Amino acid sequence: MNRSPRFQLYSFKTRLLTVLVAFILCFLAVLGRVFYLQILKADYYTDKAKSQHERTVTLEPRRGRILDKNGRILAVSIQLKSLFAKPGQIDSPTRAARLLSPILNTPYHKLLIELKSKSNFVWIKRKLPPDQTKQVQKLNLSGI
Repeated sequence: MNRSPRFQLYSFKTRLLTVLVAFILCFLAVLGRVFYLQILKADYYTDKAKSQHERTVTLEPRRGRILDKNGRILAVSIQLKSLFAKPGQIDSPTRAARLLSPILNTPYHKLLIELKSKSNFVWIKRKLPPDQTKQVQKLNLSGI
């Protein structure tokens, strides 16, 4: 069963060549994948990365006062507040909806649905005028 030295050498060379070809094929496969991702799909992945790191936010500009020629104020910017609720922290959603409904000119049932929501945070009204803001603050409702 002893093999001849020539057969052993041939067998070793064949195995070595097979392993070498396998490594070269794996290297070419990895190189092909890198080429595909870096060159052919570069724009796709660049856009995807930008969308994960950049967003568009609309900023309301702060406008200065508008005066007439005598220096009297004609127009001024008013900073408006937004009203939100944390439904889990509201003691009585029905009472809160009943008190807020006439102030915000919003139907009672709509407010009640939002105040009984299962979410942690709910917008009730945005850009609330100063008089409504003061009335809501006077109510001192928990969770609002």
